[in-house]
Amino acid sequence: MSAQVKHSVIMEAIIPPANRSNSLIDVDYKNKVQIPPCIADSPVGEKLVHRIMSDAWSFHTASEVQQVRAPALEPTSTNGMLKHERTLGLREEPVHICAHCGNRGLMKCSQCLLVYYCTTRCQKRNWKQHKKTCTPLELTLQEHFAIAVPDFKCFFHYKDALEKRNSDEDVLSICILSLEKFTEMFGGEGVFRTCVDLALYGKPSMMIINVCGDSSQSMRLFDCGIEKIE
Repeated sequence: MSAQVKHSVIMEAIIPPANRSNSLIDVDYKNKVQIPPCIADSPVGEKLVHRIMSDAWSFHTASEVQQVRAPALEPTSTNGMLKHERTLGLREEPVHICAHCGNRGLMKCSQCLLVYYCTTRCQKRNWKQHKKTCTPLELTLQEHFAIAVPDFKCFFHYKDALEKRNSDEDVLSICILSLEKFTEMFGGEGVFRTCVDLALYGKPSMMIINVCGDSSQSMRLFDCGIEKIE
């Protein structure tokens, strides 16, 4: 059960369904393939059927992530998080106008990151007024680690078991991606390996991703898009 890490993703779990488009996650899981084709006609597939029927699952602990940390999972910068908040409609697009003279603003306040200036001279002149409202930026989104899994129906059974667990347990949540997105990120070998691990060990491979959103929501399936954090 070796771990694999990939670039960060952002889960658009906060946007109302009516405002979402180009979904990469399919919520129609009732019609999903129960046993992944890559293991369906094998003893491993039979073992997975037994696990589903007996509801016999185990979980990765959040502390295991520390053993597989990699540069690919370094925290996203504050500016990067701001970008994604705007993408999700959680924050308005900035107005690049100098708060002092009204010209085009190319610089922004290093503390709140929301007010723009054209020069440091304008920033200094405007500080007496701006400092009354300038506070360190509080981000709406939070980053956390999750295990990526493809959207075969067997992983929905695993998701259900996660949701029933004791909330005090230190377990890693999962993020269910469309098969196409999962294959793009981890390859066909990753699909096979995580399905085999689910059958043999009762938990998927540690395909770690960095998710922006509510950690309590990442284990569920959302009708939303997934976007790479560059």
